[in-house]
Amino acid sequence: MSSKKISIDQIITYILYAIPLAMGVATLIISIIEPGTDMFFALGLGMACLGIVGLDLLDKGGES
Repeated sequence: MSSKKISIDQIITYILYAIPLAMGVATLIISIIEPGTDMFFALGLGMACLGIVGLDLLDKGGES
């Protein structure tokens, strides 16, 4: 792990990407438990993917 300084902006950005990831995982779990919630399964999958892609881009420094 490198000794880079972490700014407040980076922490806020990580939190903003971690929120949809956590919400997506929770929505996936609820949609698996409750029958007949296919729309929520797709919504949870989309939010989890958004959070994963966002955190991955942050780790790479914004490179695609």
